[in-house]
Amino acid sequence: MAKESLITVRKALRAQATSANVPILQRFFKTGVGDYGEGDQFLGVRVPATRKIVPTTDSLDEKGVLELLHSSWHEERLLALLILVRRYHRGSESERQRLVQLYLGNTRWINNWDLVDTSAPGILGRWVADHPKERTILRKLARSSDLWERRIAVLATQ
Repeated sequence: MAKESLITVRKALRAQATSANVPILQRFFKTGVGDYGEGDQFLGVRVPATRKIVPTTDSLDEKGVLELLHSSWHEERLLALLILVRRYHRGSESERQRLVQLYLGNTRWINNWDLVDTSAPGILGRWVADHPKERTILRKLARSSDLWERRIAVLATQ
C-alpha cells in the first residue's frame, strides 16, 4: 500500500509539471556550473501546485516521505519537506521530537534556499522555541561548513 501511495503522490506531482517551467526554475534556483544549486533537477512544477498536493499525502508512510526527500528532483524534496512541516504541526510531542531528529538527519537533501526557508522555521524553529535547552542544535548548525545547515540555523530563529 505504501508503495502505491508513493506512486500516486509522484503521479500527482508530475501531472502539475510543465516543461516550459524547467528552464525558468533552473535559472531562478541557480543550477548552472559553479552556482549554489549546481546540478539540481526540476520537473517544472510551481510551488502553489506542489502545496495543493500536500493534504492528499496523509496516508503516505515515512519511508515514502524519505524517498521523496532523497530524490534528485527538487519538487519532490520540496513536497517531502512540506509534508514534514504539516505532520510536525499536527503531531504529538513525541512525534514532533522524532520529526526533528528525522529533519536533522537529512539536512544533506535540504540543499537550496527555498527548501530551507519552507521547512526550518516550521520544524526546527518551532521545536527550539518550545524547548529552549535545544538551542545547542542551532549553534552546531551555525558552525557547520555546509551553507545550507548554516541557513537552517538562521531561518529556524524566525
